[in-house]
Amino acid sequence: MVFRRGTNDWNQFSLYDLLSVLYLGVKAPGPALARHQASLSYLTSSSNGVPALNNGLQFPDFRGLKVRRSPNRDGIWANVPIEYPVPSPDNTEIQQLPVNITLQWGDVVEIPEQPHGLYASWEGLPPGIRRYVAEVESRQIVLVSGATTRPLPLELNTKVTAQKHLTLAETLYRNGAISSTSDLTRVRVTRHGGQTSYEVNLETPSAEPDLWLLDGDRVELPDRN
Repeated sequence: MVFRRGTNDWNQFSLYDLLSVLYLGVKAPGPALARHQASLSYLTSSSNGVPALNNGLQFPDFRGLKVRRSPNRDGIWANVPIEYPVPSPDNTEIQQLPVNITLQWGDVVEIPEQPHGLYASWEGLPPGIRRYVAEVESRQIVLVSGATTRPLPLELNTKVTAQKHLTLAETLYRNGAISSTSDLTRVRVTRHGGQTSYEVNLETPSAEPDLWLLDGDRVELPDRN
């Protein structure tokens, strides 16, 4: 199991979110930590800077990827339709990847293994695939801290050994967004043009998974009154 639902049911993930966790060193959301618990963690890497796998299969065959959806009332699993990009000489590596889809809780993603030599050494995903997934998964949020509003890019790259984070608490702690006057008990995240809003208490640790940020999220970090 890569993603945990939690009782608040705030988070939703895509297929590329899963690939970024398995192959790009992105940390899956865990319990939101208090400020003093946040610490920088590192991943081992190969000689070309490819982050170590987070339980990702070596030699993955993405052309054979399947997504099976939870059984219906008759106990039958459904295969989710998978599409691939239109062939083009300019994106031969990317053609191996399926088009991104939104996953549902209970989905099972099957990634078969490509045939390879018994003692072959896997050097990570092809550069074009790693670069493309990193671009898709990079996002920009708007941070409102007190009276200051600024864009905050969350950009992924493909050759770092520090574990990468796309969650609320980790992002605020690691980007110097929190000041001595910040009120962590009422951090607000607004998304979908204001249609959805969450208020999060980051003052104390929580058993709930940290909020997975999406592109365009507006994060408001108020000052204490």
